Amino acid sequence: MLKAIKPSPEYLTSYFDACVESWDETNHKYIIHNPHDFDKWSKTIFVDYENSEIGRDLPEGFVSSVTYWVVDGSDYIGTINIRPVLNDFLRTCGGHLGIFIKKEQRGKGLSSIVGKMAMDLARELVVDDYVLLTCLESNPIAIRSVLSNYADIIHETKITNCTIEGKKQQVRNFMIQKTNHI
Repeated sequence: MLKAIKPSPEYLTSYFDACVESWDETNHKYIIHNPHDFDKWSKTIFVDYENSEIGRDLPEGFVSSVTYWVVDGSDYIGTINIRPVLNDFLRTCGGHLGIFIKKEQRGKGLSSIVGKMAMDLARELVVDDYVLLTCLESNPIAIRSVLSNYADIIHETKITNCTIEGKKQQVRNFMIQKTNHI
């Protein structure tokens, strides 16, 4: 059974395996770690997550975020990242939520399940009256998931001038009422 938990050492090996299998095919490198640097980040990952949650020692331009690992039994399945407060960049190019599902679990309908889990958590953590979801235009599966699972989209916008991880990206933003259930 899938559940969202705070990152825990008991899932570190499974998380590392997901980083290895998914690293080259992941659009957002902030949501998983570079497996080649395991010796470095494995020593600080849990403190780093705690610091990020309280806004301590953040890189310039970053905001606090709360990270959950989605697990099934002893297996890491994905990550939910929630940013309770947005800066100007995130209001157009990032949104409140980041969701990652490891490569071997994609195509199994988990984006809807994990999306619901993320929205339930966001309702508690996000300070705005809405939750902003942002999808890359190059990710039609994510866009279809949002359009089919969120009945009460307040506003939808296409942004063409987002620079994400050094690349110009086209994104689609969906503003969703926090009271909406999927």
